[in-house]
Amino acid sequence: MNYRLLIAFFISGSIIAGSSGCKDKNPEDPIGTPFEREDMLRGMAENVIIPAYANFSADLNQLSADFDAFQTAATQESFDVLSNDFLNVYSSWQACSPIEVGPAADRSLRFLVNTYPLDTNQVNSNLASGWDNLLSAQNSDAKGLPALDYLLFHSDDFNDFNQSAKLQYFQDNLTLIIENVEEVNNEWVNGYDQQFAQNSGTDVGSSLGQIVNELNFDFELIKNAKVAIPLGLKTLGVAQPEKVEAVYSDHSKTLILENLSAVKTLFTGGEKVGVDDYLNNLGAKYGSENLSDAIIARFESCEAKTNELGPSLKQEIETNPAKVEALHSELQNLVVLFKTDMPSQLGVQITYQDNDGD
Repeated sequence: MNYRLLIAFFISGSIIAGSSGCKDKNPEDPIGTPFEREDMLRGMAENVIIPAYANFSADLNQLSADFDAFQTAATQESFDVLSNDFLNVYSSWQACSPIEVGPAADRSLRFLVNTYPLDTNQVNSNLASGWDNLLSAQNSDAKGLPALDYLLFHSDDFNDFNQSAKLQYFQDNLTLIIENVEEVNNEWVNGYDQQFAQNSGTDVGSSLGQIVNELNFDFELIKNAKVAIPLGLKTLGVAQPEKVEAVYSDHSKTLILENLSAVKTLFTGGEKVGVDDYLNNLGAKYGSENLSDAIIARFESCEAKTNELGPSLKQEIETNPAKVEALHSELQNLVVLFKTDMPSQLGVQITYQDNDGD
């Protein structure tokens, strides 16, 4: 299974009630002392979600400005600046990836921005013959950040990049991302933040219900798309290191760390009031410790296992897979708490489909 199939299983069911698959069958309404969920959600929007989109948008605009500068004066120096800008963009995207609710869900932003592995055959066909619509089905995995990663880094040669078709493909992909991110950001700052906060129940369509589902969805993409699939755990042990995220820039390890941090930050409310505080308010336990503390500790274990890897995830899969398997095991340990214990305590139903079996 590749990432396109994985996300195809996920995308249609991220907030759909009644989907089959792995679910909490009968979540009960949480019981605890009074807790202002609306305030928690409003703080989450103000302190985590809106800043994430603003930062990503700023990095995209910098990339666009330096792309214009490269076209004006194509040199190794301007190409290096452009390439570094792109790595910043890919990193800042990771903070937006878990927030596939509301305006982002309406646009399938995660699918549009970061579907990988890239279909390089389709990209090369587009470069040779032209393209009409990057949103067409045939370009479903031939666009977004993975396409930019390929254009910039597959040869890492500014003269190779400085060709009319490649420049136009880069521009069209960048414009597509910028326009959609700006629309999402504008909706959040112009009223959706209040709508998000006021939708403060725990049912499937509530903001909390959606956030808990998307936290889990995105975390499972880390476990599966970023690690398990390239490692070969979905292909009977046959490793597919070429399927790591950002394979051409070899930026994969950094992106795992950024994505883990983003999911944890959304969970904790960015050191303000977050889902962790709500769990504490409910008295949610894992054994003798707070469930929230157990979840955060396992996030830290996942980050530690990632940091133990060498700089290239692709190379580690090829030469030292046991270390990557250790990371996968830590990720799997967190899934149990995140996808079963947490939703049950919150009275939230997990509704997206998966075929992972956890």
